[in-house]
Amino acid sequence: MEESYNFVGMGHESSPKRRRLAVVVYLLSAFVYLGFGLEVLGIVLTDKSLHPLLKPHRFFFVVELSTLALTLVSPGLALGAFTMVPAAAREMTSTTGRILVWVIVILGFLVSLAEAMWTCSGHPTWIQGYPGL
Repeated sequence: MEESYNFVGMGHESSPKRRRLAVVVYLLSAFVYLGFGLEVLGIVLTDKSLHPLLKPHRFFFVVELSTLALTLVSPGLALGAFTMVPAAAREMTSTTGRILVWVIVILGFLVSLAEAMWTCSGHPTWIQGYPGL
């Protein structure tokens, strides 16, 4: 029978789990920030009258739909990250890492609410910058 050794204080057993939880939390938050960044890019790509600065292309239609989808699911993604962050922070050894993951998730949650309100408010101005078909 094979023996396994537990190195006390070394953190060898929880290392893969710690990384996996942290990666999932960071990935969920990254999708929230990506959706917000695409919204901001959409509003930057308009002139003062909210007319698109670029010519229509199929690529912009895909970006527009992707941004819309990300924006609509971002509160759910942020809540998912928010439910996993206590376990991820508990498994971290660095105090700075714990604080950083909490800040990223809390700001991501607030950003997700803002981007969802911007899209679902009745007239999403960010969509004007992406001239679809």
